[in-house]
Amino acid sequence: MSLEIIVINKPSGLLSVASDSEKGRTAYRMVTDYVQQKDKHNRIFVVHRLDEDTSGILMFAKNAKIKDILQKNWNDIVLARGYFAVVEGIMEKKEEKLVDYLKENSLNLMYVTNDRTNGKKCITSYKVIKNNKNYSLLDVDIETGRKNQIRVQLGHRGHHVVGDDKYGEPANPLNRLGLHAYRLKFVHPITKKLYEFKTPIPQEFTNLVK
Repeated sequence: MSLEIIVINKPSGLLSVASDSEKGRTAYRMVTDYVQQKDKHNRIFVVHRLDEDTSGILMFAKNAKIKDILQKNWNDIVLARGYFAVVEGIMEKKEEKLVDYLKENSLNLMYVTNDRTNGKKCITSYKVIKNNKNYSLLDVDIETGRKNQIRVQLGHRGHHVVGDDKYGEPANPLNRLGLHAYRLKFVHPITKKLYEFKTPIPQEFTNLVK
């Protein structure tokens, strides 16, 4: 059996799927156009999403069966998800494991709460790759898949992801969100073969912390 998935390196500024304001120019539409060049009946299916301003690894399934299996067993199938993040300031620790509980407010924004009963547990680990006096470049690993968890947990500690006007008012030296999904490691749900996809650090990230 073939791998039956497609993995792309999505650029920042491109929606994963259509929204109310954007129907045509999406990663989903572009990959659909690509597979239909070979056969107009080919389809792809959304497995997960990246925020519009987050770049990096995005996976689609080639059939509904694989999509359903991946989505229903996502936390068991996916062994690692890594991100590069550029944040404001110098981190107090060179590496740390952040454990919080998150809730969503009426504006659909996530926030850290002390309410462990209704909040969802959220685990994010980071290591500092490099920093200067203004910014830090982090290697981030998420153990949970909560909405916007990297942006919320780091911002809660005063280190907003650059360009993230959704959760703060940080500087925007990159003219984009400083978040890139660089690693996805998972077990194929049918063949049980281990796959790992990686992309390099965006050049503008490393240039910022020289």
